[in-house]
Amino acid sequence: MYAFLDQPVQELESPYGALLEASRTWVHHASTGRCACAALAWRFEQAGAPEAARDFVMAMQLLNREGLAKLHFGPPGFGSVRDDEARLLVLFAAGLAGTPARVHRLAATLVREDAVRTLAIAVEQVALRLSNGIFLERDR
Repeated sequence: MYAFLDQPVQELESPYGALLEASRTWVHHASTGRCACAALAWRFEQAGAPEAARDFVMAMQLLNREGLAKLHFGPPGFGSVRDDEARLLVLFAAGLAGTPARVHRLAATLVREDAVRTLAIAVEQVALRLSNGIFLERDR
């Protein structure tokens, strides 16, 4: 988590900056009662993985509906990574590192027990699509 916490957004490596802005976009749209699908489709297309948008939306919906606590996100364009945003990025980093047991453990800290498996699968699918099936060597 500390690898991301308080980091300037512009200095985040790919795909973490895209994931952060996508999460902020989803939260902003959800909080105003709008669908974020089109905005997220564009973001993931820019990241080279348009098919990841559906699984990302699923992950965000699970965090929203089944979360153990309310997560706080900065507005789109906010300059640094906040605490809950760092937790989410660590979850995706575990997916990108190809460590499913760690993804599951981290998901269990975020959502109710009956939603853990579904969140873990959604995160792993997003990671798989963003990495084109090649897991990153580093795990944050």
